[in-house]
Amino acid sequence: MAKYTAFILALAIVLSLAACGGEGEAALSGDVTKEEESMKAESALTLSGHGIDEFTVLYTGEKYKESALLFAELLKAETGAELKVEPLAAGSAEVRVVIGMPENAEDVAPCDLELAAALAEGSTAHVIEQKEGLLFLAAADEWTAYDAVYDFVNNYVKEGNGVIRGISKTSSETAPADRDETALRVMTLNTYASNGDYGKRYPYMEALLKRYRPDIAGLQEVNDRVYRGVVAKLPKEYATAGETIDGTKDKSYTPIIYRKDKFKPIEVGIRFLRKRYEGTNTKTICFAVFERLDGGGRFGVVNLHGAIILESYKLEATNKVEGAEWRTDNAKQMLELAEELREKYGDLPLVFTGDFNCNKSSEAYKTIVGAGLSDAEFDADEVLITGIKTHHDVGVYPDEGKSIDHIFYNEGLRATEHVILTEDFCLRATDHCPVYADFKFES
Repeated sequence: MAKYTAFILALAIVLSLAACGGEGEAALSGDVTKEEESMKAESALTLSGHGIDEFTVLYTGEKYKESALLFAELLKAETGAELKVEPLAAGSAEVRVVIGMPENAEDVAPCDLELAAALAEGSTAHVIEQKEGLLFLAAADEWTAYDAVYDFVNNYVKEGNGVIRGISKTSSETAPADRDETALRVMTLNTYASNGDYGKRYPYMEALLKRYRPDIAGLQEVNDRVYRGVVAKLPKEYATAGETIDGTKDKSYTPIIYRKDKFKPIEVGIRFLRKRYEGTNTKTICFAVFERLDGGGRFGVVNLHGAIILESYKLEATNKVEGAEWRTDNAKQMLELAEELREKYGDLPLVFTGDFNCNKSSEAYKTIVGAGLSDAEFDADEVLITGIKTHHDVGVYPDEGKSIDHIFYNEGLRATEHVILTEDFCLRATDHCPVYADFKFES
């Protein structure tokens, strides 16, 4: 199959990138930050002599509609072009992007539907082929269609900074769906709320979640715009635990998203951190106990966003001293919650996600590992990237240093892999690297 994939992917896509001006929204401070500057430039994309704004995005069935919409959103973020999205039908536009798997070969002529179907059907591979006025993203199901969209935009399109990317591969080599489906994939992701040019960032965030498909994700800085612009657009298999703070109608900034086709929540709660800046309601701790639908028992997830003291708070305190004390108390509160859950549910496997706002040198971190919890970044069987700061300017590769976004776990689990995502897509989604870990339940 590899040689046929290589043959298809050897077909040339001509990318012509030209910068043009664009104003991003200012940060909350009113200043234009360097990450916003890096996202302002827009590109002009040409395929076979046709400008990208000439293309119509066509999907071959309802299950591919969301992939087509995501493709259009990402191309708008990259180029500024507004693409029409329509179901494939007789008489559809001649200059077109077709996503999915059509029934009739003429719908994707002159591309080779038979070969594409043979490669994609029943596998995690997708096929990207381009001829004349057609770009064909062939995929057997909605999940591989998301991969195809991600692969095309991440690998063949680059924002207007003079970089040209050529065709390299299909996702058959590296598709996240190839992972062990018996593993539990847990992600932590600080969404950066609606700071910066969030209209450009959100499609990348939606795409990375659909690409890496966590079973569980602890999110931070989730305001109403993130709920509407990202969370609401996740596939139907996902649901949200902890949307409102206990005893209030206030939206939670630290919800947990989960695969409802795999897990059922038994108990969900969300509390304010004891030590935090009380001028906002962003610093909370959310927990959920889930029943595994495969009959494998229960496990718990705790997600938090650690306290911080900013100069804008105008407090008679510093982040270095009092802020560190707050974060140590955050850690203690998390451990107390874990003990509550284990007293109630017995020897419950637990995983802890969050932007803890502290690294491994801090007292807060030492409090957590000193209580017997493991950090997947250092204790997983396989660690792919480490030694970088997980907080960064949007669109900029992180500096060397220590991470502040962590995934801890107790003795009921074994971490098989830990990954800090540093792909261009992920860096443009938010100001924190998404982090995930795969786990096996210990018998």
